[in-house]
Amino acid sequence: MFSVFKARENQSLAEIINVVVHNYELDKNLLRITCSKSGEEFGPAKAFPDLKEKLREVLHSVLSSCSVNVLQSIQMVDQIMKAFAESDVRPPFPLRCCGDDIFTIYSLLRDFNYHYLTIGEIIQSKLQVLQPCFASLNADHLRELEEFLGPFQETFESLSQEQPNFHKVLPEWYALMHECHPSSEEISPLLRELKTKASELLVREQATTITVEHRIAAIFNPRHNRKLNLICTDHERSQACERIRALCGIRTQREPLSRDSSCEGEPHRKRRLFLNSLEDDPVGDDELECYLRSQYPAQQTRDVVTFWSTVGQAQFPSLASLARRILSVPALAPKTTFEERHASVQPEQLHTFLMLRSMFDTERDE
Repeated sequence: MFSVFKARENQSLAEIINVVVHNYELDKNLLRITCSKSGEEFGPAKAFPDLKEKLREVLHSVLSSCSVNVLQSIQMVDQIMKAFAESDVRPPFPLRCCGDDIFTIYSLLRDFNYHYLTIGEIIQSKLQVLQPCFASLNADHLRELEEFLGPFQETFESLSQEQPNFHKVLPEWYALMHECHPSSEEISPLLRELKTKASELLVREQATTITVEHRIAAIFNPRHNRKLNLICTDHERSQACERIRALCGIRTQREPLSRDSSCEGEPHRKRRLFLNSLEDDPVGDDELECYLRSQYPAQQTRDVVTFWSTVGQAQFPSLASLARRILSVPALAPKTTFEERHASVQPEQLHTFLMLRSMFDTERDE
């Protein structure tokens, strides 16, 4: 379902959501919101942090606290490329100015570093006024900064894909922590400092960024469900599994059978549970345990939502509804402000277009 309308200048996101909930008669208890602004209260709806905003905060904190003034170097690179555009001098790569979005810096640095010598030659022959600025740049620092920013850019691009990506948040976060952990072989003081600061911040921010829902989403990815020990502690995995059982109404094996419902004595019950635990596929396993023991060919798990709408729905109906609901949550907050040139249609017209598209997609799926 899509909806577009023009909000008031001073209208908060919480107020906007209340309008949508009222207009479409939604159940706020089932609502999941990914937002870039922290501190707003959406209860009883569940809110998740925007991963792009979290990564941006980490990068800004690391770069601004670095002993080498890397932010100034970035600004100088940006100014040089702006001077190319203003002087109508063609650079060796398509112009892109970083502005205030830190995620455009990587592409700019990559192209600038690749054509570093050519840019210097152009400045020397056509833009001599830029020579002092260009000469003050440290080429090694720029290359190390590009190397540091690369994994963050890859993480952002992975989570920006149109396909469902909520299940990627936990493994991507751990992969980024692993990448930023400085090795003993790191010889560059700047790169070592940047990685150390980023690693510490990522570990610290994990507590407020990664939720039990992110772990549930990772569990519902059939490609990762047998390797959860790499991205979850035993306690975190157990907590997520118990939450899944509670939300799906699945009784855990640890819950004792009532005396009225079973004629087995406690010793016999313990004996049965012990014998079942020795088998690869115990008869007493619930849906979740059976799913966690299952393996599927790659072609069935390429799209996790499709998996839970087909194979998963058929084999694990109690889990499938929750899986689709959790996996449909976006990892990044959608854009909420549009420039005038990108919004040539009226909000009412755009709303109609999106509703028609939603109806068309629904009919096509059926």
